[in-house]
Amino acid sequence: MKNFLNIFALALCAAGLAPAASVFTVAAPATAAPGSTITVEVALTLGSEDVVQGYQLDLDFPSFLSAQSLTESGYFAANSVIGGIGFDTIDPVAAAVTTIYDQLGVSDQLPGDTALFTIEFLVTGTGTGIIFVDPTTALLYGPLDSNPADAGYGLPTPVAFTTSDATLTSSAPEPATWALFAGVLALLAGLRQRRLDVGTVNPGRSKR
Repeated sequence: MKNFLNIFALALCAAGLAPAASVFTVAAPATAAPGSTITVEVALTLGSEDVVQGYQLDLDFPSFLSAQSLTESGYFAANSVIGGIGFDTIDPVAAAVTTIYDQLGVSDQLPGDTALFTIEFLVTGTGTGIIFVDPTTALLYGPLDSNPADAGYGLPTPVAFTTSDATLTSSAPEPATWALFAGVLALLAGLRQRRLDVGTVNPGRSKR
């Protein structure tokens, strides 16, 4: 019977019927240009059977980005019990925003998928890199473990999760693109000047 249950459980997993895990998702533009500002959003897709009351994570990003500001959003922003999102530091050297965290009350839990926060980045150079939640330091957790016989008594119950990253490419316009752009500007300037010349009345001619 035990073997049958094991086989049945494996079959459910293979069929995609096993409970889905929660996912930290990073959303960002695919491309950007040096000197521009982009917005990156981190959201949480809640697992089908997960009970979540808090999170903590580090967000890593390429060296050609410079984090400017962090703004919380979604369910945690409206229901935090610690006064809103906290974080240790925006570290331009390590290219990371470290220990981003928030917590709900003991009688509250996340009701569904939610945005967590957005970060504004200045694009300072060129290259291709990944913006990602570091899975080795991230935490997702539920209620306090209240079983006195458990060695982890009083600690938050960990919740399994996966991560979904974003890839960003920053590149300067190609010289040919600049040349085409300059040509279009010159054409527009010429047309504008021609219209001005046609619309100008010659002061040496009088009306009869």
